[in-house]
Amino acid sequence: MKETDITQDFATYVDHNLPQAMVAKIDQQGWPDRLIFLPSGRAIFIEFKKPGTGRLSDYQRYIIRRLTANGGEVHVVDNDKEACHIVEHALREARK
Repeated sequence: MKETDITQDFATYVDHNLPQAMVAKIDQQGWPDRLIFLPSGRAIFIEFKKPGTGRLSDYQRYIIRRLTANGGEVHVVDNDKEACHIVEHALREARK
């Protein structure tokens, strides 16, 4: 499965099953692939990688370090189920 397939499967799942979350595609080099906005105001960056072989570039690691140093929440995943779990968990936390 290609990274683009995983990313698209994730976006489709969120659109159909988690309408309270919004997914934005980021087309900025080095930045995570998606930014998810939750009703609580929480924002989550998710970088998708090809299963088993996908690796972060040095520049991606740099951007992720900068984002987290500024309070950003960033996850790197290699499957859509893991990304969906991250968003579902964040939504459950927001309801507490």
